[in-house]
Amino acid sequence: MIYVQNGYQAMEKGNHSEAWKAVAVDHHSCSFGQWYDTGAGQQFFSHLPAYSALDPVHQSLHTQMHQLLDLVEDQDWRKNIRGHSTVQQGFETLEQYSAEIIALIDQLTDEKLQFETGATSEETEIDLF
Repeated sequence: MIYVQNGYQAMEKGNHSEAWKAVAVDHHSCSFGQWYDTGAGQQFFSHLPAYSALDPVHQSLHTQMHQLLDLVEDQDWRKNIRGHSTVQQGFETLEQYSAEIIALIDQLTDEKLQFETGATSEETEIDLF
């Protein structure tokens, strides 16, 4: 989600901004990519089925963002309706990828709970009130 938010800021602030630099990285170099490839994600979740489903969606998110960066770097997109429409559709796609990643992370935590404790998320919910 933060990556997509940085994308919106990069679009507005331009290619010399910190936001632009933050989204110009590949899917291995961003914070989530490091978590996934060599960090706690790899260490604690790589044995779970949903883990492998994260990588292609994460890579697609970065590919889409980089295509949008290429488009918005050319200021002509601001001058025509087709450019606006393409940028809007591109960010809608980014939002979909982001939602899919969040759903997969939810699935990952459910799988960890199920496979390592034998419980399901419904069995471990706590009624606070």
